[in-house]
Amino acid sequence: MITFKSVSKSFDGEIVISNKTIEFPEKGIVCIFGPSGVGKTTIFNLIAGLIEPDDGEIEVTEDISMVFQEDRLVPWLTAGENISLVIEDKELGQRNAIKYMKAMQLVGAESKRPSELSGGMKRRVAIARAMAYDKRIMLMDEPFKGLEVELKNFIMDQVIKLAEDKLIVIVTHEKAEIDYLMAEVVWL
Repeated sequence: MITFKSVSKSFDGEIVISNKTIEFPEKGIVCIFGPSGVGKTTIFNLIAGLIEPDDGEIEVTEDISMVFQEDRLVPWLTAGENISLVIEDKELGQRNAIKYMKAMQLVGAESKRPSELSGGMKRRVAIARAMAYDKRIMLMDEPFKGLEVELKNFIMDQVIKLAEDKLIVIVTHEKAEIDYLMAEVVWL
């Protein structure tokens, strides 16, 4: 579903990714791991097609849903509308919004706008939106930042369940998240 073949990427003459070959599994959780500035988000953006490699080939055979480092919520829409926004069928979108609001422990926040939500609630709405989009590949860039431990573990349990049928690629610099998720690791 995702393959990197001898991929290189640089910015302003500085090499960020050099001749990287990665073959991702069809399902499960893969964490892209390393310290800040090592190229984790660059790999995320390459997989998503947001940037092009300088050299090498990237093959992605399925549609992708994404959770960015920033929540990227539409400020004039409610939390529920932000989730249902990604689904063309309006009725299905509303049902999925309710389903994923429950999954993210956001019941009662459906009609609140992003400005009325805490940082952790915004993060969970962003995750719920990616889940509702329901693609075979989900990319998540630092998805659990700002969440308290108990809530983070609850959400990671939801991600583990999703990974039974999907490939979930998570960018992180938190070893504890990798251990909890029992993920395969791409070290950078």
